[in-house]
Amino acid sequence: MGKHGFHDDPGSFAEFVEQVRQSRPDITFTFREATEENGYGSHAARWTFPGAVRGGTVMWVYGTNELCWGIDYRDVDNWRQYEHSCGREPRYE
Repeated sequence: MGKHGFHDDPGSFAEFVEQVRQSRPDITFTFREATEENGYGSHAARWTFPGAVRGGTVMWVYGTNELCWGIDYRDVDNWRQYEHSCGREPRYE
């Protein structure tokens, strides 16, 4: 771990991007790489979907390659509507 709390392997950013995009190819992401220079502790992405007000975030759980998803509380109803419009039950992974 670096002096700013950096813990992700910089070479793993491409793997993170691929995993996120494969997990939800239907939504739009803006990615942020974790580096010692920028002080981010984990690779992360903001995501949005049609009808979103704020959208959500996704990052790797510390020390794993498991994705941790979050959504802004103002978008919970919009997310449910979007998922239902795609024929899915809403997922809050």
